[in-house]
Amino acid sequence: MAKRGEWVPVKRGDHERVLITETLPFETPIIFSGDGFYTRIKKSPSSGKIHSDLVDMLVLRKGSNQARVTIPFSYKVRKGVSDFRGLAALHPSALWDVRRFYEQYDEWMIYECSRSPISIRAPFKVSGSFYEKGDADAVNQFKQGQIITADIDSRSRYNPSYFSYRGYTRLYRFFSSYEFMNLEQRYEILKTLDVSHCFDSIYTHSIAWALMGKPIAKKQQTGTTANAFDALMRNVNHAETSGIVIGPEVSRIFAEMIFQTIDLAAIRNLEKLNLRHGQDYSLRRYVDDIFIFAGSIELAERVSECYADAMAAFNLYSNPNKMRTIPRPFATARSTIIDKTRLLLESLCSDLFANYKQGRTQLRPAEIWRSSRITRDFLTAIKSICLDAGGTYYDISSYLISAFCERMKRLVKRSKALSEEEEVAYCKVMNVMLRLMFFLYAAAPSVNASYQMALGMVLALRFARRRLTHESPVIEELIYSEAIKCLDAQVEHKSIALSTFVSLESINILLALRELGDAYLIPSKLAERLFSWGGNPDGWSGKCYFDIATCMYYIGTRPEYAQIKSTLDVEVDRRLSDLSDLSENAERAYLFLDMLTCPHIMNTRKEIWINQFCAKFSLPVYTAAEIQGFLTASSKCSWFINWEGVDILTMLQKKEVVRVY
Repeated sequence: MAKRGEWVPVKRGDHERVLITETLPFETPIIFSGDGFYTRIKKSPSSGKIHSDLVDMLVLRKGSNQARVTIPFSYKVRKGVSDFRGLAALHPSALWDVRRFYEQYDEWMIYECSRSPISIRAPFKVSGSFYEKGDADAVNQFKQGQIITADIDSRSRYNPSYFSYRGYTRLYRFFSSYEFMNLEQRYEILKTLDVSHCFDSIYTHSIAWALMGKPIAKKQQTGTTANAFDALMRNVNHAETSGIVIGPEVSRIFAEMIFQTIDLAAIRNLEKLNLRHGQDYSLRRYVDDIFIFAGSIELAERVSECYADAMAAFNLYSNPNKMRTIPRPFATARSTIIDKTRLLLESLCSDLFANYKQGRTQLRPAEIWRSSRITRDFLTAIKSICLDAGGTYYDISSYLISAFCERMKRLVKRSKALSEEEEVAYCKVMNVMLRLMFFLYAAAPSVNASYQMALGMVLALRFARRRLTHESPVIEELIYSEAIKCLDAQVEHKSIALSTFVSLESINILLALRELGDAYLIPSKLAERLFSWGGNPDGWSGKCYFDIATCMYYIGTRPEYAQIKSTLDVEVDRRLSDLSDLSENAERAYLFLDMLTCPHIMNTRKEIWINQFCAKFSLPVYTAAEIQGFLTASSKCSWFINWEGVDILTMLQKKEVVRVY
């Protein structure tokens, strides 16, 4: 049987872990994280004058006349076929403000998120442990043994979300739960509501309305915890009262408090109509997705109207285009596709793995003759499932890629030497899984799937190089050629529709591809199309911090990309020539801090930026020795971009732990 996971303790009193888990979006490049920031904040003042000044001015706001209002770094990522999602990363000083708020008000936050009986995802305590999956050893054995990785592993790699959450980790888990089955048994109708532009529509002052009542909140606009939370959410978002930043976990908690009041108001109003929750109808809510269970369409509509009225009191409205009324059986096109795909996947795995039906934690490859036919037949069956249900590859791509990645973990757990015949068997099975993963990813790329794709690619490569002595080149060439096809296809799509967005689907595959080494660099023309729009220097003006940092990480100082590097250097210098808004502008702060630690930038340029920082905050002029000492020390510790020394598997494994929604 598969090995079960275990609960691993974390330090409850370490409030700095908020900087890693609660304040930054999940959807970021693999090499971006709060680990370096966490480490630097933990350092003592003896770390050096320049480092201390950077923390004091850009994080702790110890300079004179520094405003508390900051501008988040906003960007967009793909969401579905043609839709996009806006996200935001907070300024370093805003990250610190959130950390301080958690330390002071964490128990209050838990209480205010415990009032609703219908929320199926909400914090309920400060987390003291995280669940490590039983397949973690499969990943750990392939990690590269750098000192920096070990340091992060021991201190911050597995910091989970600051809070532990009750309910379901993913919405699909609710749909496959006994709770959902019982609701379907009791009620004939399921009606779904979706809040239109939820986070964009939330009025920050409404947190006080929700927790104190609007009349009291109007009179008492300062001095309460609700007012403090309101002020925090405004200050981190350029003083905006209409809309809250999307991405950080703290925003979901802010929204959850408001929705808990809406839940209770709707239930009370329905009680006035002699409709009892849990008997005449039942409600469930996952963030801003509302599910109404009732005995008739008429009753479901009445409950829906009542809930919509409760939302309207907070200027929130449902999206009529996403309303669904489903009679029993409660199945959507997507859930039908997933259910059929799951059965097809189990059948495929029984053919690919000799011991799959025994549920072994370590899988062995079965003897297969024509891997190309198995691949083709599976994709043909998937296509039929989608067509029959009126769905698309986007309905199953992320699910299947994740499933194949999980099975890849179990396949590469083999620790003993292999015979040539066994190598061939492993190679064939990995060939099938990788080809299927790349096909699905190219057909329906998504940010979430990119992390699983990257993890599957890196695990396959490291296993092949360690265990498949004769077959390793086959796996390397397969991954390289398929990744290039994916990047080519995404560049074509991006050039038409994604010019103002961050293509994390491409970025994360590119970062994983770097695992192959310099023998498998992408063509310079493709790199230009990915980053600088055909070699046009002006093309960088439309790119954001993530594009610049990722490009710098990938191309380094390699001569193949000299022209790109030249234009990139000019653009970085241009953006850092004016540091007047460094203490407010999050994107400029991220770029400034990460370029100071970038190993691909000459120290003479960094010295210019340091002196500009010194002048900006009217600090005593740094000596040459102080600057040199700082630059030497900075090369060993990142801020947000992990330039070198941190294993990509560590970064990917963190992604599996920190996500709570």
